[in-house]
Amino acid sequence: MAPVPLVPFASLPADRQQSESLGPSLLIALFGQPIDLRIPISGSVAKSVKQWKPEVCPNELKYRDSLIAHLHSQMRDAKIEPEYRHMGTTIDIYVKADGFWGSSEVFLELKRNLESKSQFDRLVGQIESLEPKKHPLIVVLCGKTNPVLLKRLRVRYKIPDYPRVVLEMQMGILVKEHA
Repeated sequence: MAPVPLVPFASLPADRQQSESLGPSLLIALFGQPIDLRIPISGSVAKSVKQWKPEVCPNELKYRDSLIAHLHSQMRDAKIEPEYRHMGTTIDIYVKADGFWGSSEVFLELKRNLESKSQFDRLVGQIESLEPKKHPLIVVLCGKTNPVLLKRLRVRYKIPDYPRVVLEMQMGILVKEHA
């Protein structure tokens, strides 16, 4: 089953906001924020990644293994796979969970030490191949991150600097400091 594309509640015309409140595309406003029940796992994954406190690791694979272990401890019923193949590319971490309206998935792309333009260009290529407009994606940056490149990434994908409900967006960026 293909994932249902996420549409921000506020972007729907007023007449569709009422009709969208029925059936599998149910949207609920909670504390003034729209919550999309079609993709409940993205919020859980983002929360878990935010709670993850990685130690300094010598390479990206060690960060990935540490994050996978953390996700398994937080989300015991979810399917969590490293190096997941999708549409001819490989996702660092794939998370899938069953929910009330069916299953949902989130892709995690992990990058260690984003410091050069060539690393930035490679990351953008990986992101584009994952089609972030169609699939929920969280980019996790570990180690040293060049603030200029981080800003370019946020601007390119229209991701604000301030905290925002991940469920409103198809893509998020989380920068992890060492424990």
